[in-house]
Amino acid sequence: MYSRLMQPRARLKEIPDSLIFHLKRFDFNLRTLQRSKINDYFSFPDVIDMHPYTVSFAEGNPDDVQDLFELVGVLVHSGTAESGHYYSYTRERPSSKKHHTWVEFNDEIVSSWDFGSLETCCFGGPDLRPDSDSGFDKSYSAYMLFYQRTTSLAVQQTQLMVQTPNSPLQVPIHNKLASIIAIENELTLRKYCLYEPAQALLMSRMLNNMRKFNNGVCTSSHNREKDVLHVSLHFLDQVVARAKDLPHFAAYLSAINRICQGCAECSRDYIDWYTGYGDALRMLLLRNPDAAVRSEISNSALAALKKVKADATYAYGFEDDADSMEAAPQVILHFVDGLTQLYDTFHMNTRAWPEYFGLLNDIAHLGRLEAIVLLDRDFLRKILFIVCADPLLPMDPQYQKMWSNITKRMATRPVSYEAIISLLCRLLESCDNSLDPVANTGNRLVGALEGGPIALTRGERHLLVQQWTRTQSNILVEKLLQIDHNDFAVQRILQWLLKWSAETGEMVEESIYRAIVGGLQRSSTNLSPKSALRAAFTYCEHAEATDAVRKTIEEVSRAAQMDNAAGIEYVEFLKDVLDLAEKNGNVTQYEIMHATVDNVGIWAPNLLTSYEASVRAMTETMVRELILDRQDEIAFEDDRDKGAQMVVQSARNLATSCLDFIQETYLRQGVAVVQASLLNIQVVLHECSVYFVEEDQFHIRHDGMLLDTGYLMDIANLYSYDGGTQEVCSGRS
Repeated sequence: MYSRLMQPRARLKEIPDSLIFHLKRFDFNLRTLQRSKINDYFSFPDVIDMHPYTVSFAEGNPDDVQDLFELVGVLVHSGTAESGHYYSYTRERPSSKKHHTWVEFNDEIVSSWDFGSLETCCFGGPDLRPDSDSGFDKSYSAYMLFYQRTTSLAVQQTQLMVQTPNSPLQVPIHNKLASIIAIENELTLRKYCLYEPAQALLMSRMLNNMRKFNNGVCTSSHNREKDVLHVSLHFLDQVVARAKDLPHFAAYLSAINRICQGCAECSRDYIDWYTGYGDALRMLLLRNPDAAVRSEISNSALAALKKVKADATYAYGFEDDADSMEAAPQVILHFVDGLTQLYDTFHMNTRAWPEYFGLLNDIAHLGRLEAIVLLDRDFLRKILFIVCADPLLPMDPQYQKMWSNITKRMATRPVSYEAIISLLCRLLESCDNSLDPVANTGNRLVGALEGGPIALTRGERHLLVQQWTRTQSNILVEKLLQIDHNDFAVQRILQWLLKWSAETGEMVEESIYRAIVGGLQRSSTNLSPKSALRAAFTYCEHAEATDAVRKTIEEVSRAAQMDNAAGIEYVEFLKDVLDLAEKNGNVTQYEIMHATVDNVGIWAPNLLTSYEASVRAMTETMVRELILDRQDEIAFEDDRDKGAQMVVQSARNLATSCLDFIQETYLRQGVAVVQASLLNIQVVLHECSVYFVEEDQFHIRHDGMLLDTGYLMDIANLYSYDGGTQEVCSGRS
C-alpha cells in the first residue's frame, strides 16, 4: 500500500459520465520541420475500469470497486499529416434491440457498421489483407475514443423501456436547434430532388424546347433565352458536373453548345455568365476532379468566343479606336479578365494546367490582338516565372507553393507543361524582337490597334536573358530542356531567342549553347538526350557564331561516347547535321563534314557496339560514307588534297580509338560480350587497315606478339572470351 501511494502519478478526483481520449497520431520532426502521421498499431478495449486511476483508489479503498465505462464512439482519421478525411463509428444508445448496434457516419452517408471489425478498422498497424502489401501500415486508424459510464447508459436504457414500446425515445430539443434541423432536412430533400436523374432530363427538355415558342428562332429582346441559358448553366455547375460518373454531362453540355452555335447572342450570354460567376468558372475549369469536364468546358467556351467573333463583332471587343472599344461590350476582354483572376489559385490545381493554360493558348491563337490582350495581362512574365521556377532563384510565395506541389507529385503523374510552353511560344512570337525593351507599364493593345509593333518589357527581357552564375547557361533554355515537353514549341522558342540575339545584340547565344551542353552532359548519365539533341540541331541551324556547328558536334560526340542507351538519337543528329549546309548560310558543307569526321574517333566506337543492331548498322553506314568509301575519290569543293589528308588521318584515328575502346570496355574489365555486337566494329577496323601503308604499319599486341593489319579480321575471335590474361593495345612500329 505504501509503494502504491508513493508512486508519482496524477489521479482523478471525480470522473464525469463521458470520457474522451485523444490519441497521439501526429508528430512533428524538429530536424526536418515536417509533420508526420503515426500509423502504429494501438488496441483499446470496449470496456475500461477507471477506478484504479482515481484518488479513492490511492487512498486505500478496496480494489474490487469498479467504475466501468463502455466504448460508445470512435473518430477515425484516414490519410497523411498534410491531408486526410475524418469519419466516425457511433453506438446507438439507448436501443430497443437486444444487441448493441453501431452506425458509421461518413459525410452524408450513414450506414450500419459491424462492431466485430473494430480491430481492422480502428487499431492501425500493418495492412494484412490478402490484396495489400503487408510492408505498409494502414493510413486509417482511431484518432479519438469516446466512453460513457455504464450506469449512465443503464439509466437511459431504463427510460426507454418504461415508454410505450411502439414510440421512439423522445428527447427535448431547443426551438433554435429544431429550426436548424428542419432547414437541414429541407435542403437534403432539395438536393435529393436536384440529383434525381429526371431533373437533368427535365432541364435538357427545357433547353431543347426553348425556341419552339418563337417559331424556332430567338426572340428580339433575347431575355427569355438569356434566362433559360443562365438557369441551365447554374444547374450544369451545381449538379450535372458534380454528379458521380457524370451520367448526363456530355448530353447536357451538347444541348447548350447547340444553342450557342445557333446564335451569336446566345454565345455572348454564355460567355457573360462565366464572366459574372467567376466561382463557377473556377469550379468547372480548375477544380473539377474530372478531366473530361474541364476539357469540355474549355472547348465549349472557346467555341462560343469564336461564334461571337465571327457573327457579333460589335460585342467581341476590338474596335478601330479606343473610344469605340470602351463603349463596346468587350466580351473577349472581360472573359480574359475572368481567366486572369483564376491565376491566383492555378498553383493549387496543377492537374488542370492542360485545360486552363490550354484555353489561354487557344485564345492567343485566335489572332494577334488576342495574344496582345494576354501580354497586357502580364501572362508572358507569368509563364516565364512558371517555366524558370527553381528553389535557387528568388520566387514569390505563389511560385514557392507551386514548386512544392510539383515536387510532391508522383513520378508517374508529372505535371503537363505542353500548353504552357505553347502559350509561351505564341506570346514571344507576338512581340517584335528587333525592338528595344520598354518600361513595364503601358497598354500594348492600344498600340496594336493602331498598327504598331509590340516590344518586350524590361521585366520580360530579364527573365529571358537570366543566367546561372556558375555555368553561365541560360536558365529558360535549361529548364525547357529539363521539362522536355512540346518539342515543336521549344524549337520555335530557341529560334526566336537566337534571332533576337542576332538582331538586337543580346548576349544570349552563348548562354543558350552552354544550356544545351549542360543538357547533353546530363543525358549521358540518366536522362534522355532527345530534347538536348533537338535543341543542339536548332542551335546549329540558326546560331550566328561561325564555330557554332563545330563546337556543337564536338559536344554531341562526347555525349555519344558516354551514352549506352540512346544511340539512335545521336546517329540521327549526325545525319541531320550533315545536311545542314543547305539551311544555314553561315557554314559550308566542308566545315560540317570536317567537324563530323574529325570527331569520328569519339562518337563512332560506342555507337558501333550499341545494344541495338539498327544503331550499329546505321553507324557503320555513316562511317563508310564519311571515310571508308572515299579511298578512291576524295573531293570536298576545291580542297581535294586537304580533304584527302583529313580522311586518311581520321581513318587512322578511328582504328586506334576503336581498339582502345574495346580494350577499356571489354578486355581490361573482363566483360563477356555477344560476338554479334562486335561485327560492325570488326568490319570498320578491317577496312581502316587500307589507310595504313607498309612503312607506317598498324599493330595489335596480343600475349607479347605483334600482329599486323592483315590479322584484324581475326580479332573478333578474341572478344568472346570471358576475361583471362588477354590485353589488346595499339601502337606504331
